[in-house]
Amino acid sequence: MKVPPPTSFWRHLPRPFFCVAPMANVTDVSFRATITEFAKPHVMWTEFVSCEALCSSSQASRNRMLTALQYAPEERPIVAQLFGSKPHQFRESAMLLRDLGFDGIDINMGCPEKNVNKQGSGAALILDPPNAMAIVRACQEAGLPVSVKTRIGFHYIDYHDWINRILDTEPEALTIHGRTRDEMSAVPAHWDVIGDIVHLVKDKRQSTCVVIGNGDVESIQHAQSKVDEYGVDGVMIGRALFGNPRMFQGHDNASMSVEQKCHGLLRHVYHFEQLLASTTSFHYVKKMFGSYLVGIPNAKVLREALAATSSPAQVYPLVEEFVAKSVRQ
Repeated sequence: MKVPPPTSFWRHLPRPFFCVAPMANVTDVSFRATITEFAKPHVMWTEFVSCEALCSSSQASRNRMLTALQYAPEERPIVAQLFGSKPHQFRESAMLLRDLGFDGIDINMGCPEKNVNKQGSGAALILDPPNAMAIVRACQEAGLPVSVKTRIGFHYIDYHDWINRILDTEPEALTIHGRTRDEMSAVPAHWDVIGDIVHLVKDKRQSTCVVIGNGDVESIQHAQSKVDEYGVDGVMIGRALFGNPRMFQGHDNASMSVEQKCHGLLRHVYHFEQLLASTTSFHYVKKMFGSYLVGIPNAKVLREALAATSSPAQVYPLVEEFVAKSVRQ
């Protein structure tokens, strides 16, 4: 039975609003802490978290998921994203998220990865609307606002029945990634289709469901242009955030100085060291270093030196020395 959520934070967001896309092995608590420090978005998302692992009898599996669900109060409103295929596991996971204090629950119905889809999860739910609807309703029993992130079709663009079925469950918000599952990220996002879905939701269905567009957005200015052209309530930004924690202040990568870019890298490493170093491989922050160095002259030597590091302590002096030399030149 659907439990009406308390006054939903979705109703109090500005229009338009801008938010962080959930990205596996990227949007962990250290990444989000870095963004929050420099330029907090209107809504934060966790990485996607497996319902099956959260409900596992294995304490190690549960602990890995609980690490992914770490957050700080400064991030609010914070939405936890779940993936899976079994309604009873979503129900149990949603109750846990409620007890952990999350502001909302998002259901991943768009991940195109084969290892996720073969479990009937992610974008595979597009092919199983009855189960998708049961999953939404199971999550709603926790009493938190429930949203869905999905795509415009599986093999080809075919969204009308799919979106209508999701709207029948009355989600608070709907994020549309403007590609099919089979398109992965290999083609430009179909923002014209996102605009058609806005028309379906707002005009044909007369729904109050919040619609968020996602795909190929490169800056806040670019996001605003999508709002103006296609009528979405908000825009979700993903890969453009790599190396640019100041994105939500309106800064693009090209406008930042060497000092600003390197400071962002150091703060990311610091947050990783404080929040995750005891439980998470250094690899997960190390793989982000290159994105901070894009566009920096003569960064090849620093990039190579950082590639040889194995701990946060080794990173700080290398970056600080590089910045000092850059300032003197």
